[in-house]
Amino acid sequence: MIVSHQHRFVFLRIPKTASTSIQIELSKVCGPEDVITPMGFKNDPIGRVAGFKGPQNFQRFFGAKRLQDWFRILILRKSPKNFNHVTALQAQKYLGRTIWDSYYKFCVVRNPFDRAISLYYWHAKNTEDMVDLNQFILGLEEKKISAWHRFTINGQVAMDLICRYENLQSDLDLATTKIGIPPLSLPHAKSSHRKDRQHYSQLINSEARNHIERLCMKEINAFNYHWNPNS
Repeated sequence: MIVSHQHRFVFLRIPKTASTSIQIELSKVCGPEDVITPMGFKNDPIGRVAGFKGPQNFQRFFGAKRLQDWFRILILRKSPKNFNHVTALQAQKYLGRTIWDSYYKFCVVRNPFDRAISLYYWHAKNTEDMVDLNQFILGLEEKKISAWHRFTINGQVAMDLICRYENLQSDLDLATTKIGIPPLSLPHAKSSHRKDRQHYSQLINSEARNHIERLCMKEINAFNYHWNPNS
Protein backbone atom coordinates (compact mmCIF):
# COMPACT_ATOMS: atom_id res chain seq x y z
CA MET A 1 0.00 0.00 0.00
CA ILE A 2 1.03 3.58 -0.62
CA VAL A 3 -0.40 6.67 1.05
CA SER A 4 0.98 9.80 -0.58
CA HIS A 5 0.32 12.91 1.45
CA GLN A 6 2.35 14.83 -1.09
CA HIS A 7 0.06 13.90 -3.98
CA ARG A 8 -3.02 13.08 -1.90
CA PHE A 9 -3.69 9.53 -3.05
CA VAL A 10 -4.05 6.03 -1.64
CA PHE A 11 -3.11 2.94 -3.62
CA LEU A 12 -4.33 -0.38 -2.23
CA ARG A 13 -2.51 -3.53 -3.26
CA ILE A 14 -4.59 -6.55 -4.26
CA PRO A 15 -2.69 -9.82 -4.70
CA LYS A 16 -1.97 -10.99 -8.26
CA THR A 17 -2.99 -7.76 -9.99
CA ALA A 18 0.48 -6.38 -10.84
CA SER A 19 0.38 -4.52 -7.51
CA THR A 20 4.10 -5.05 -6.89
CA SER A 21 5.04 -3.44 -10.19
CA ILE A 22 2.64 -0.56 -9.57
CA GLN A 23 3.96 0.05 -6.05
CA ILE A 24 7.54 0.11 -7.34
CA GLU A 25 6.67 2.89 -9.77
CA LEU A 26 4.45 4.86 -7.37
CA SER A 27 7.17 4.77 -4.70
CA LYS A 28 9.34 6.94 -6.95
CA VAL A 29 7.02 9.94 -6.54
CA CYS A 30 6.64 9.60 -2.76
CA GLY A 31 7.88 12.24 -0.36
CA PRO A 32 9.57 11.66 3.02
CA GLU A 33 6.28 11.65 4.96
CA ASP A 34 4.46 9.25 2.65
CA VAL A 35 3.68 5.66 3.66
CA ILE A 36 5.18 2.79 1.64
CA THR A 37 4.64 -0.74 2.92
CA PRO A 38 7.29 -3.47 2.49
CA MET A 39 6.88 -5.95 -0.34
CA GLY A 40 8.98 -8.83 0.98
CA PHE A 41 10.76 -10.15 -2.10
CA LYS A 42 12.21 -13.58 -1.36
CA ASN A 43 15.79 -12.63 -2.20
CA ASP A 44 15.42 -8.97 -1.38
CA PRO A 45 13.33 -8.48 1.79
CA ILE A 46 13.48 -4.70 1.56
CA GLY A 47 12.39 -4.83 -2.06
CA ARG A 48 14.96 -2.42 -3.45
CA VAL A 49 14.63 -3.68 -7.01
CA ALA A 50 13.77 -1.97 -10.25
CA GLY A 51 14.12 1.44 -8.63
CA PHE A 52 11.82 0.77 -5.67
CA LYS A 53 12.33 3.51 -3.13
CA GLY A 54 11.94 1.09 -0.23
CA PRO A 55 9.48 0.90 2.68
CA GLN A 56 9.01 3.90 4.95
CA ASN A 57 6.68 5.12 7.69
CA PHE A 58 4.74 1.85 7.63
CA GLN A 59 5.45 1.07 11.29
CA ARG A 60 3.07 3.81 12.39
CA PHE A 61 0.38 2.38 10.19
CA PHE A 62 0.59 -1.14 11.52
CA GLY A 63 0.81 -0.11 15.15
CA ALA A 64 2.67 -3.31 16.03
CA LYS A 65 2.07 -4.39 19.61
CA ARG A 66 3.49 -7.89 19.76
CA LEU A 67 7.18 -8.82 19.94
CA GLN A 68 6.89 -10.96 16.80
CA ASP A 69 5.42 -8.01 14.91
CA TRP A 70 8.44 -5.86 15.72
CA PHE A 71 10.74 -8.73 14.74
CA ARG A 72 9.09 -8.86 11.33
CA ILE A 73 9.31 -5.08 10.93
CA LEU A 74 12.82 -4.38 12.23
CA ILE A 75 14.69 -7.60 11.39
CA LEU A 76 12.87 -9.17 8.44
CA ARG A 77 11.79 -5.78 7.08
CA LYS A 78 8.30 -7.12 6.47
CA SER A 79 4.91 -5.98 7.65
CA PRO A 80 3.07 -7.89 10.39
CA LYS A 81 1.64 -11.03 8.85
CA ASN A 82 -1.98 -9.93 8.79
CA PHE A 83 -1.22 -6.67 6.98
CA ASN A 84 0.59 -7.74 3.82
CA HIS A 85 -2.30 -6.32 1.79
CA VAL A 86 -4.19 -3.63 3.66
CA THR A 87 -7.94 -3.45 3.09
CA ALA A 88 -9.93 -0.30 2.47
CA LEU A 89 -11.47 -0.55 5.94
CA GLN A 90 -8.06 -0.86 7.63
CA ALA A 91 -6.71 2.09 5.66
CA GLN A 92 -9.75 4.21 6.49
CA LYS A 93 -9.34 3.50 10.21
CA TYR A 94 -5.65 4.44 10.07
CA LEU A 95 -6.04 7.61 8.03
CA GLY A 96 -9.28 8.87 9.54
CA ARG A 97 -12.33 9.94 7.59
CA THR A 98 -11.09 13.43 6.72
CA ILE A 99 -8.01 12.22 4.85
CA TRP A 100 -9.68 9.06 3.53
CA ASP A 101 -12.60 10.99 2.06
CA SER A 102 -10.43 13.70 0.50
CA TYR A 103 -7.62 11.57 -1.00
CA TYR A 104 -7.91 9.87 -4.40
CA LYS A 105 -8.16 6.12 -3.84
CA PHE A 106 -7.53 3.44 -6.43
CA CYS A 107 -6.68 -0.23 -6.85
CA VAL A 108 -6.69 -2.93 -9.54
CA VAL A 109 -9.08 -5.85 -9.98
CA ARG A 110 -8.60 -8.95 -12.12
CA ASN A 111 -10.82 -11.59 -13.65
CA PRO A 112 -11.28 -14.07 -10.75
CA PHE A 113 -10.74 -17.07 -13.03
CA ASP A 114 -7.35 -15.75 -14.20
CA ARG A 115 -6.48 -14.53 -10.73
CA ALA A 116 -7.08 -18.01 -9.29
CA ILE A 117 -4.62 -19.48 -11.79
CA SER A 118 -2.05 -16.82 -10.92
CA LEU A 119 -2.49 -17.61 -7.22
CA TYR A 120 -1.87 -21.27 -7.98
CA TYR A 121 1.45 -20.64 -9.71
CA TRP A 122 2.49 -18.21 -6.99
CA HIS A 123 2.00 -20.90 -4.35
CA ALA A 124 3.46 -23.66 -6.54
CA LYS A 125 6.79 -21.92 -7.13
CA ASN A 126 8.26 -23.13 -3.81
CA THR A 127 6.18 -26.28 -3.24
CA GLU A 128 7.44 -29.61 -4.52
CA ASP A 129 4.28 -31.62 -3.81
CA MET A 130 1.73 -29.05 -4.97
CA VAL A 131 -1.75 -30.38 -5.77
CA ASP A 132 -3.12 -29.80 -9.26
CA LEU A 133 -4.75 -26.52 -10.22
CA ASN A 134 -8.38 -27.51 -9.76
CA GLN A 135 -7.76 -29.14 -6.38
CA PHE A 136 -5.97 -25.98 -5.30
CA ILE A 137 -8.88 -23.78 -6.37
CA LEU A 138 -11.41 -25.97 -4.56
CA GLY A 139 -9.37 -25.54 -1.37
CA LEU A 140 -9.41 -21.74 -1.50
CA GLU A 141 -11.60 -19.90 0.99
CA GLU A 142 -13.59 -16.82 0.04
CA LYS A 143 -11.16 -14.22 1.41
CA LYS A 144 -8.30 -15.85 -0.47
CA ILE A 145 -9.93 -16.14 -3.86
CA SER A 146 -12.18 -13.07 -3.74
CA ALA A 147 -10.89 -9.51 -3.57
CA TRP A 148 -14.27 -7.91 -2.85
CA HIS A 149 -13.57 -7.32 0.86
CA ARG A 150 -10.31 -5.56 0.03
CA PHE A 151 -11.75 -2.56 -1.81
CA THR A 152 -15.18 -2.30 -0.19
CA ILE A 153 -16.44 -0.99 3.16
CA ASN A 154 -19.74 -2.32 4.48
CA GLY A 155 -20.31 -3.95 1.11
CA GLN A 156 -19.90 -0.72 -0.86
CA VAL A 157 -17.03 0.04 -3.24
CA ALA A 158 -14.74 2.49 -1.42
CA MET A 159 -12.42 3.41 -4.30
CA ASP A 160 -12.58 6.44 -6.57
CA LEU A 161 -11.20 4.35 -9.42
CA ILE A 162 -10.92 0.60 -9.86
CA CYS A 163 -8.54 -0.24 -12.67
CA ARG A 164 -9.01 -3.47 -14.55
CA TYR A 165 -5.99 -5.71 -14.98
CA GLU A 166 -7.12 -6.39 -18.54
CA ASN A 167 -6.87 -2.66 -19.37
CA LEU A 168 -4.09 -1.94 -16.92
CA GLN A 169 -2.03 0.74 -18.63
CA SER A 170 -4.94 2.81 -19.93
CA ASP A 171 -6.77 2.65 -16.61
CA LEU A 172 -3.65 3.56 -14.64
CA ASP A 173 -3.17 6.51 -16.98
CA LEU A 174 -6.54 7.79 -15.76
CA ALA A 175 -5.33 7.55 -12.17
CA THR A 176 -1.96 9.22 -12.74
CA THR A 177 -3.60 12.03 -14.71
CA LYS A 178 -6.05 12.61 -11.86
CA ILE A 179 -3.36 12.78 -9.16
CA GLY A 180 -0.94 14.75 -11.31
CA ILE A 181 2.05 12.42 -11.65
CA PRO A 182 3.82 11.05 -14.77
CA PRO A 183 2.43 7.88 -16.42
CA LEU A 184 3.70 4.64 -14.93
CA SER A 185 6.07 2.34 -16.81
CA LEU A 186 5.53 -1.02 -15.16
CA PRO A 187 8.56 -3.31 -14.63
CA HIS A 188 6.55 -6.58 -14.30
CA ALA A 189 8.38 -7.46 -11.10
CA LYS A 190 6.75 -10.87 -10.51
CA SER A 191 5.51 -11.87 -13.96
CA SER A 192 7.61 -15.03 -14.36
CA HIS A 193 5.82 -17.43 -11.99
CA ARG A 194 3.04 -18.57 -14.32
CA LYS A 195 4.34 -20.87 -17.04
CA ASP A 196 1.08 -22.06 -18.63
CA ARG A 197 -0.53 -19.23 -20.60
CA GLN A 198 -3.56 -21.13 -21.84
CA HIS A 199 -6.95 -19.45 -21.50
CA TYR A 200 -8.57 -20.10 -18.12
CA SER A 201 -11.41 -22.02 -19.74
CA GLN A 202 -8.88 -24.62 -20.88
CA LEU A 203 -7.45 -25.09 -17.39
CA ILE A 204 -10.34 -24.78 -14.92
CA ASN A 205 -12.87 -27.61 -14.75
CA SER A 206 -16.58 -27.20 -14.08
CA GLU A 207 -16.35 -27.90 -10.35
CA ALA A 208 -13.59 -25.35 -9.81
CA ARG A 209 -15.45 -22.88 -12.03
CA ASN A 210 -18.58 -23.21 -9.87
CA HIS A 211 -16.46 -22.69 -6.74
CA ILE A 212 -15.02 -19.44 -8.12
CA GLU A 213 -18.40 -18.20 -9.32
CA ARG A 214 -19.99 -18.87 -5.94
CA LEU A 215 -17.29 -17.14 -3.86
CA CYS A 216 -16.60 -14.27 -6.28
CA MET A 217 -20.20 -13.58 -7.31
CA LYS A 218 -20.15 -9.92 -6.25
CA GLU A 219 -17.07 -8.91 -8.24
CA ILE A 220 -18.07 -11.09 -11.20
CA ASN A 221 -21.36 -9.23 -11.40
CA ALA A 222 -19.86 -5.80 -10.65
CA PHE A 223 -17.20 -6.03 -13.34
CA ASN A 224 -18.91 -8.40 -15.79
CA TYR A 225 -16.32 -11.13 -15.33
CA HIS A 226 -18.67 -13.91 -16.36
CA TRP A 227 -17.16 -17.09 -17.79
CA ASN A 228 -16.23 -16.43 -21.40
CA PRO A 229 -14.20 -19.02 -23.30
CA ASN A 230 -13.62 -16.54 -26.13
CA SER A 231 -12.18 -13.63 -24.13
